[in-house]
Amino acid sequence: MDASGNIKSLYKTSTGFRKVFPDKDGYLKLATKGTDGKTYNAFIHRLVYQVWIGEIPPGMSVDHIDNNKINNHHSNFQLLSMEENAVKGNAKNWVFLNPEGQKVEVYNLEGFCREHNLHPSHMAYVHNEKPSYNQHKGWRKYHEQK
Repeated sequence: MDASGNIKSLYKTSTGFRKVFPDKDGYLKLATKGTDGKTYNAFIHRLVYQVWIGEIPPGMSVDHIDNNKINNHHSNFQLLSMEENAVKGNAKNWVFLNPEGQKVEVYNLEGFCREHNLHPSHMAYVHNEKPSYNQHKGWRKYHEQK
């Protein structure tokens, strides 16, 4: 298995790699036969994490940092608790520039504002570019550079 989750096939295939398929949520899976003859499915992101980084502790999930479920490079993973992963998966993505000019992605605006002594509605105004709210305590909306 390479660092992006491509798995060499022992059998001749057109690509030389095992075929993977997306599940109903878009995560890539690999089907393989066990020694008992049954077919087992394994998530590629979990396999890559275990091969390249290490064991996944109980109660933790492997998260795709960039939210791209098919980007299974080991550098794109972080461990999150099940609760943190649920918050990230269901939350709106807010992207700001901090006062030092660094890009910061936020998935829980209320918690983030509490942690950084910011006002949630003011930060929402900044993000939504409400007139007269181009910044709040030095925080600005992040814009992709072209």
